[in-house]
Amino acid sequence: MKSTEKLENSVSELIRKYGSEEALFAYAEYNPMEAEMGGYSNYSYWRSTINAFLKNKVAFFFLCLLVTLLVFTLIQPYLPGQKDPTEIFWVGDMTDKNHQPDSQYWFGTNSIGQDLWARIWNGTRTSLFIGVVVAIVNATIGISVGALWGYVPHLDR
Repeated sequence: MKSTEKLENSVSELIRKYGSEEALFAYAEYNPMEAEMGGYSNYSYWRSTINAFLKNKVAFFFLCLLVTLLVFTLIQPYLPGQKDPTEIFWVGDMTDKNHQPDSQYWFGTNSIGQDLWARIWNGTRTSLFIGVVVAIVNATIGISVGALWGYVPHLDR
């Protein structure tokens, strides 16, 4: 069956359904409430983006892992039993250097007797702090310079 025959058949079915060709092509009545709803759509870009992201299980898993590490990095020093990263531990009159990992020192100690677990998480906090400060300074300077160049044309050479 050709496409023109399909079209003719569908038009014939509509004419049979509505009774006449004039009923098919009658003017629609104006309704102000329906006119206001003509452009309405409940589509949301961010909802669509989040739904697409949540469908990707690998990406969602790594986001959860990243958030967990970030939260743990921030709360680690406040957990019970955590050691000071700069404290040197002694065994008698000697430092407890190069202690192997056990229940007291989860990652062991370094060559001067400091707890590696505490030092690693302290370094992570320091790195995150530096990254956030650099991002804030970069955004502040970038927005300020961009605004100046946008409003004062002779500054933009």
